[in-house]
Amino acid sequence: MMNNKTSRQDGGCQQLLSALLAVATAAGVVAAPMASAQTAYPDRPITLVVPAPPGGGVDTVGRVLAQQLSLQLNVSVIIENKTGAGGVVGARYVKQAKPDGYTLLLNANHQIVNPMIRPSAGYDAIKDFEAISIVGRVPLGVVVSSKAPYTSIGELFAAAKAHPGDIAWANSSTGTAGHLGTELLRSRSGADTTLINYNGGAPALTAVMGGQVTAMVEPLTSVLPHVPSGKIRVIAVTSAQRVPQLPDVPTVAESGLPGFEMNSWYAVWAPKDTPMAIRKKVADAVNAAVHSQMFRDRLEASAYQPEGSSPEQATAFEIEQAKGYQALVDKVKIKVEE
Repeated sequence: MMNNKTSRQDGGCQQLLSALLAVATAAGVVAAPMASAQTAYPDRPITLVVPAPPGGGVDTVGRVLAQQLSLQLNVSVIIENKTGAGGVVGARYVKQAKPDGYTLLLNANHQIVNPMIRPSAGYDAIKDFEAISIVGRVPLGVVVSSKAPYTSIGELFAAAKAHPGDIAWANSSTGTAGHLGTELLRSRSGADTTLINYNGGAPALTAVMGGQVTAMVEPLTSVLPHVPSGKIRVIAVTSAQRVPQLPDVPTVAESGLPGFEMNSWYAVWAPKDTPMAIRKKVADAVNAAVHSQMFRDRLEASAYQPEGSSPEQATAFEIEQAKGYQALVDKVKIKVEE
């Protein structure tokens, strides 16, 4: 016959066992959703921030990409235009977002340049973001008014050297690929030319077509629609190879500046510390998207060249590009006065 002491011990053991089972059961209930959450990305809409106004080159690429990413990831990908300060406002917004893969940034190469030329940019392009994938690139065109007599870069720079200060270049926005291409041309040629700033590519191209300025460097996405009108003449392209849309137009390198290359390129970034598993999943989706037939059909006519890359490749590429941009910025002293 058990004594009272033994009975109390058995009762205590039963209570302890019941408590442990309850804890274990609760832990299992909690652990299952956690494991599911880690493998379910994405399970809700993704915001793709475009730090440029609707209708421009970055926005156009972003909207085509968002449509394809929605199909690849099986969730809605929503474009959110956050403009201001040449792309800085949108970049800051993404920098401060939660690093969970649901807020991403689609931007051109001035994402890298802005902190170099804007003292108040408020972000480090390499340290504050995770590069996900290079989306693609667009060569730039060196254009002059059809009223101008120049048919080659050689003729243009010969005139600039013969008449210092008389040749004026239009600039759409400080720090863009077109601006950097212009500065690199002016630096490499040694010609004394004037730079006139405009508020965007459209008014700058209008000034070229009207003959108010002599020349401009601008992504072919913006240039090609105006070529059939005959109001502008493309005298060179800045890519390493000629482009199919303008097979008779030489590259700048062919035109007397060996090794010259400057493109407008686009990439997807995420906030710092976004898990690599998420970055790789988005990169895979970007790669599939940019090589889809719909993507090619929508953008190929504008000389857009799809790329796609892994996060590691994208990071290495942006670091390499940053070195070249910094050297040019330092040499010609590009800076936005704020």
